[in-house]
Amino acid sequence: EHVGGEQLDVRSEQDCLLAVPSVTTRFS
Repeated sequence: EHVGGEQLDVRSEQDCLLAVPSVTTRFS
């Protein structure tokens, strides 16, 4: 279960990393 929780955290981080660049490019 602990490993599965880590995988969920990684997915959340990846989603944020993918979403942030799109927003930053808009402001740029």
